[in-house]
Amino acid sequence: DGVTTITYVKADSSTQTTAVLTLASSIDYPLEALLETLTIGTLTLTPTFDGDAFTYTASTTGASAIVTAVATDPDASIVIRNGSTVVANGAAATWTVGANVVTITVTNGEADNVYTVTVTKTLSDTLASLTLGELTLSPTFGSATTSYTAATTDVSNVITAVATDPAATIAILHGETPVANGAAITWEAGANTVTVAVTNGTTKTYTLTVTKS
Repeated sequence: DGVTTITYVKADSSTQTTAVLTLASSIDYPLEALLETLTIGTLTLTPTFDGDAFTYTASTTGASAIVTAVATDPDASIVIRNGSTVVANGAAATWTVGANVVTITVTNGEADNVYTVTVTKTLSDTLASLTLGELTLSPTFGSATTSYTAATTDVSNVITAVATDPAATIAILHGETPVANGAAITWEAGANTVTVAVTNGTTKTYTLTVTKS
């Protein structure tokens, strides 16, 4: 019951003395309602995550990202919402164009804290990849680079373009002739101009000059 009896003898006396010492059986520490880690897919949080900071921003062109939150105390509960929609911890939040407000509420007994991440989605009019059969593009393909050259002795090569945002549309022209994505382009001797237009709100055009010898 938290009561301990101690019997001792004074150094200058043969008389035993009994003292009653009351010890606390437990110490009540304040419960902690903080996060140890917080990730939203591969998005970069600004500022860098710190469990004692509660407001962040991030940007994306993706359709969704997995939200994972880990509390410092395993007994704490975590509720994640994307706007008013509850998102399971470790599940994907789906973004709409513009600002998406994600809240992570950590509760531990009477303690609670709310972390807020504003994820801004913008439309992407870029390509994630672009190939022309086995031809080597120069320079090496990169989403931000829009002009390329290639050389071939082949009669034709299959062109495949993949948009960064699946919602984007892709239109391919060989000169003035439309070409289906994933179809073969038949080359003429000399320089062939191929354009790949990616539209998603705005339009970005990639140009390939393929020289057939």
